[in-house]
Amino acid sequence: MSRKNTIHDDLDQKAAEWVIRLGAGRPDKKTQRALHHWLQQSEAHRQAFAEAQRLWRSMDQLRKNPGPLTQYQLSQSNLLRSTAQKKYPWLGIAAGVLSVFLLFQLWFGVSWQAITADYATAPGEQQLIRLPDGSEIQLGPDSAVNVQYSQRQRRVHLLKGAAYFTVAPDTQAIFRPFIADAEIFEAKALGTQFVIDRLDDQRIKLGVTEHSVSATLALDHTSMQVPQGYMLHVAPDGPSALTPFDASRLAAWRRNSLVFDRTPLSEALAQINRFRSNKIIIGRASLEAIEISGVFDAGNTDQILSAIAYEFNLDYYSLPPFLTVLR
Repeated sequence: MSRKNTIHDDLDQKAAEWVIRLGAGRPDKKTQRALHHWLQQSEAHRQAFAEAQRLWRSMDQLRKNPGPLTQYQLSQSNLLRSTAQKKYPWLGIAAGVLSVFLLFQLWFGVSWQAITADYATAPGEQQLIRLPDGSEIQLGPDSAVNVQYSQRQRRVHLLKGAAYFTVAPDTQAIFRPFIADAEIFEAKALGTQFVIDRLDDQRIKLGVTEHSVSATLALDHTSMQVPQGYMLHVAPDGPSALTPFDASRLAAWRRNSLVFDRTPLSEALAQINRFRSNKIIIGRASLEAIEISGVFDAGNTDQILSAIAYEFNLDYYSLPPFLTVLR
């Protein structure tokens, strides 16, 4: 590696460390002066810091709850201080508590959904859930569900991650449909088997392995039948046409495997990250559309990362135990 590349890597590493330190709470005056001095050293320092902030905010957890990082915006060579925090000191305390929770989430892989869910798994963990009516949920790694059974319906909320459903016929006198709710759509089944993969809040896949499922979109309440052997992909631009469903790919996590076939890098990382606490994020937006193909052992995600980096001539740096940046 050339000396120029080494210097660039050192700047990126240090900038990322600064951003994480700021995310832990409002720094004292000594730390602020040290950061100010570091930023004054060159334009490259300031650019590295701005890029590290962008990467930090790109993470789903911190995009929703950015914490005190929002108080630090780089403008020329100065850091702007928050006037709101002076007026309302409790905001700083609340932001600090939130930031500590977010760092705890990154360290242990524990999300807010997992804490509030009826059932949740850690990264790399799976769980078989047996419901009162005989139905079963195989909960994928880094996933969470809430279960709500009533006299009118059997409803399961998939809060995050992936789940494979085996639905038993209802034996109650009043028929209760089985509904799997993934926020932007819900799947209503009778006696059937299907899998839902919630890649993020806007991209969800539904694959049916037995019988059929009625999928209803939350946005406009339109419904469509998804027959056995087919998959529905719901994205921000709407649902896709039904495509043949390969259970060995979408539900490969059940065998602790990951199968990609021209899968966009952003989607592949969403699945890889379910098997690791040190999350991988993309450092350059231009890399998101790179297509990944292959069958991988989900138990060795470091090896998957190395293979992707080698195949596409990329590099990465890690900030253990928090995250790894692929660029």
